[in-house]
Amino acid sequence: MAHLTRVAPDVFLWRQGVANVYILRSGPSGVVIDTAFPGAAASIRAATEQVLGGPPSAIFLTHGHFDHAGSAAALATAWSIPVFVHAAELPFVRGERSYPAAVMPDPPPRGLMRPFVPHFFPAWLERRLTRFVVSLETLGTIVRGFDEADAVPGLPEWRAIPTPGHSPGHVSFFRARDRVLLSGDALLTLDADSVTGVLLLRRALGRPPSPVTVNWDAAWRSIDVMAELDPSVIAAGHGLPISGPGTAAMLRAFATRRGRRERI
Repeated sequence: MAHLTRVAPDVFLWRQGVANVYILRSGPSGVVIDTAFPGAAASIRAATEQVLGGPPSAIFLTHGHFDHAGSAAALATAWSIPVFVHAAELPFVRGERSYPAAVMPDPPPRGLMRPFVPHFFPAWLERRLTRFVVSLETLGTIVRGFDEADAVPGLPEWRAIPTPGHSPGHVSFFRARDRVLLSGDALLTLDADSVTGVLLLRRALGRPPSPVTVNWDAAWRSIDVMAELDPSVIAAGHGLPISGPGTAAMLRAFATRRGRRERI
């Protein structure tokens, strides 16, 4: 079931099952950030056009995993717009390279999630699904790379923040004037290591999804980078947004503890 929620001025969340899609108004149009799973294009298109009054100018992907890029091809074709990913993610999205194998985090997931990570979701399945959904065979030449040093096309108020670790070219988005952070899967707002946390959408800061994160040292460095931004709103790829005066302190505490034994 999908839900449309206003997260901040000109920032809207479209929940598509367990995956989040963000619709950003900017100038006369706007953009979509992430596109959920395959098969979600119709509902995302309806929600986006409801918010923007028409099609967006572009689609941005925080990264190329199939639960974020799954409907990118269908939406880009329907709207005749480009899809942007960070330059470091481009070879994976184009199918020129396979994603590295996921590695087990330290500490490993707790309870019911512990056997799930190494056995139920092998890295080869993630690589196959990702390449099938977003390779250039599907998207043609409309996939473009962008660099964080450049202006984000269509988003003059936003900065692209490289947050690798979950994937090599993962990127998050930050608006400085009200400190809104769209963290993708670099930082979650639920505990993905907890079955009940995922099913009940309990608000909690969480590390990237364990089954498909390729570099944990880089992932924690990215969380440190995001903590330095002092966000007032954290809207992630999975989970409900966290906001309020204590949000920045919560993230700093999470980064300091490195999300290990304590939950924040």
